[in-house]
Formats: sequence, C-alpha cells, structure tokens
Amino acid sequence: MSTPTSTRTRSGVHPAWTVAGVTLAALVAAAGYRIGNVSVQVQANRPRLGARRGEAEAVLSAALGAPVTVAATTTDG
Repeated sequence: MSTPTSTRTRSGVHPAWTVAGVTLAALVAAAGYRIGNVSVQVQANRPRLGARRGEAEAVLSAALGAPVTVAATTTDG
C-alpha cells in the first residue's frame, strides 16, 4: 500500500483521487449524485493489509466523504 501522506497535494487529497485536479467525490457531486458507501476488496498475498485496514478505511472515507469498508483475501486456496 502506498503512503498517501507523502504524496498529498496542497489540498490534502492524494493525486490518485483526482482527475484534472478535481476530486472523485466532486465529479460525482457535479453529476448530481452522492456517494452513499464504498466497499473495497483487495486480493493479494503481500502486503498484508490487516494491520492497516482501519487506517485505509479512514483515509478512503475522508477522501470520498462516505463510509468505506476494506476487506482483503489472499490467492491461497
């Protein structure tokens, strides 16, 4: 997982959440919608996400202005 705190822009939003300088949440709002909630599923053997899952949920929730749930699984049978 990248470290968003080291690459945030002046607005405090990670560049991955922007399109031409506009946040994803703003693009959704401009279209007349709002984000109600988000569910993220990560499938990877490494890095292990469990220890930082709460942090990931908090950062993503703040960026999107809606509750985000993060779950992870491995490719092991």
